[in-house]
Amino acid sequence: MDDCSIALSRLARSGNKEAGFILCWLMTLLPPSGRTRRLLLRYLPACCEAGLIEAWYLSGFCHARGAFLQEDADIQQAADWFEKAAQSDCALAISGLGILLSDPDLPWSHPQRGADLLKQAAERGDDLSKLRLAYITLKGVGVTPDPASALVWLELVSGPLRSVALLKSASIRMSREYGLLDYSEARRLLEEVQPLLNMLAPHSDGGELHTRMGEVLADMQTGDSDDSYFDSVLDQLKCATESDWQRIVRVCQDEIN
Repeated sequence: MDDCSIALSRLARSGNKEAGFILCWLMTLLPPSGRTRRLLLRYLPACCEAGLIEAWYLSGFCHARGAFLQEDADIQQAADWFEKAAQSDCALAISGLGILLSDPDLPWSHPQRGADLLKQAAERGDDLSKLRLAYITLKGVGVTPDPASALVWLELVSGPLRSVALLKSASIRMSREYGLLDYSEARRLLEEVQPLLNMLAPHSDGGELHTRMGEVLADMQTGDSDDSYFDSVLDQLKCATESDWQRIVRVCQDEIN
């Protein structure tokens, strides 16, 4: 434990809830372990009971990710904490709740409300919400399918998640499914996003994603500019599941930390 964590731990033990929250937040930046779980279980509930809105959000985040507070994710608990923090206008919680409610695989999902919440968060500048809003707009989850609007949301993404948005934009531009075929723009986007593919290809959290992104990178390095080149890259991107895209986002978020 470094000097900062030791100092925060001492303050937290003395009853300083703000120090306890900061310590908990720092623990979520580390890989989940027995130590991080013990500290979170010790201080995060007290921070929530003290009415710290940020702690409500963090509790939702920990339940959604799993491993931090328990072995598996507890999505219902995550939604409850996000809902509580969102009612106090916490932008991150609004985004988190919107992401969960827009998941049609959850039995208690509410895609239309999820889309409304994501739009609120996206309009306040949350890049992860912009990415998710682009996805549901493309697929028509809770909203009318609108590929052109999806591209607009992707173009608004900035910061470290911009590379993810560019990759998604390229996949839309290369797909005949959406009626927005533009090979030259897709090639430009893929060339711009190549650093992301370089980062993803060897990533230890990749699994199948690691293999797919490695193949995409290889296609980019050896492909020609004809239709077969783009179709080859598109085939790899089409193989990516929603969980693969979530891993891509997580890799970029890990880079931020």
